[in-house]
Amino acid sequence: MESTVIVQKAGARYPHDALYYRYIADSEKWHDLAAAERSVSHFPFKPGGTTLAAGIDPGLVRYPPLDSTVLRYVDTRDILKVATSGNLTIKVGTVVTWVNETSNEPHTLTLNVAGKKKLPRIPPDPPVNFNRHGVTRYDGSKIVNSGTFLGGTRVRLMFTKTGKFYYGCLYHDNSGMDGTITVTP
Repeated sequence: MESTVIVQKAGARYPHDALYYRYIADSEKWHDLAAAERSVSHFPFKPGGTTLAAGIDPGLVRYPPLDSTVLRYVDTRDILKVATSGNLTIKVGTVVTWVNETSNEPHTLTLNVAGKKKLPRIPPDPPVNFNRHGVTRYDGSKIVNSGTFLGGTRVRLMFTKTGKFYYGCLYHDNSGMDGTITVTP
């Protein structure tokens, strides 16, 4: 993200009127929303499965990115619209996989101890209580953080206790990149 700021003398006229600037902003906003919807239509995982995308862009891990990135955990159950959350309901012992499907954004998979609805205040790296080369077991008793995972990589977590577990990305939780895994017997 970058921009140019031009500072003029007080009372100086702008190059264009306010309507022009509003039109440009609205045009860019609708372009970005359309790109996000196209991104989700490229969702590569089986609907109703246990794989979530950590963000997604139409380039599907190609550089440079072809379009904008959706900063959400995309729920496999609703691939026809831009996901509002990455909520899943699973059985105890299920392994959930998060795959970074972006070509331009790092992500984390981070869970606080059970019952906390906020992410812990920790740095994104290094990983905490996390096995980056296999499956990490999570029972809600400890903070778990994958550390940064880049485009084309995946992290896996096995839920070993029942309950509702809040998770998110330390880089993008302020953008709503979070969700809840509900684990049933």
